[in-house]
Amino acid sequence: MGWFSRKAKKALEAYYKNTPEDAEQAEKEKAAKEERGRLRFDLEKLLDKYDMNDLNNFCSKYLGEAPVSREILKDGTERELKPNRHTFVNFILEYYDKGQLRAEQIKDFSLKHRIVTPSFFANETESKVGNENELNDILDVIDEKFKPEIIIDEKELQGQLAVFLKAVYPDRKIEREVTTKGGDKIDILIDDTYVLELKVPSGKDKLRALSAQIEEYMEEFPLLAVVIADSSKFASDQDDSEFYDPDLEKGLTKKIIEYADKYKVKYGIKTLIFSVKKRSKK
Repeated sequence: MGWFSRKAKKALEAYYKNTPEDAEQAEKEKAAKEERGRLRFDLEKLLDKYDMNDLNNFCSKYLGEAPVSREILKDGTERELKPNRHTFVNFILEYYDKGQLRAEQIKDFSLKHRIVTPSFFANETESKVGNENELNDILDVIDEKFKPEIIIDEKELQGQLAVFLKAVYPDRKIEREVTTKGGDKIDILIDDTYVLELKVPSGKDKLRALSAQIEEYMEEFPLLAVVIADSSKFASDQDDSEFYDPDLEKGLTKKIIEYADKYKVKYGIKTLIFSVKKRSKK
């Protein structure tokens, strides 16, 4: 066997020896590339949730600069253009493609600034079931153990419930009057995910208005429940009474139940109802 034949034999042996490993490595690289492509697609969907202010703030915080767009005029000079949404998103994704930005940084910013809820990153079916069950557990605890003291208004009830929740769930994040992206304030937010909207209605108008609030809030916080304190049981029509309420409508309890049913049918949310003593403000 000549030199060439011996060399060819060794080359063939090396080829057949290394091919399985090379193939396995190639498969790994292919899978990693596909996974990175899927993740990039998910990040692009996430960035679609950002408004222009969010995009600008993200670039300032994590990239230290904003994208710059220029156009060349007929005379050969350049003019700087205000970056549009497409420019911002591509600018951020280019940093990610180069390995200069981690997906976790985009996720953290999105959660911290409440651009999306944690459920956005979970399996949709598992997240919906699990989170709804957890929210229902919280409502069950409130229903069984929360005993409100006499209140003057809704804010006092909100404060009492927040204190109760912090005592029962010391490891949870409990916030009051959190501002939404639309500029409204939700009553209680738990773990940046669960919303409790409180009401102490005197009549139908407040219950009707709550329906519009629910619809708006659920666009940002889909895991929402309503807590209604019914003061009619202890209210008095005597102006010298501690619990005098001239605005209280007759049949309030029935109206509350009717609207709770409407919220359930229209929005699929649960309403917790309990009695409370509401002192006159006079």
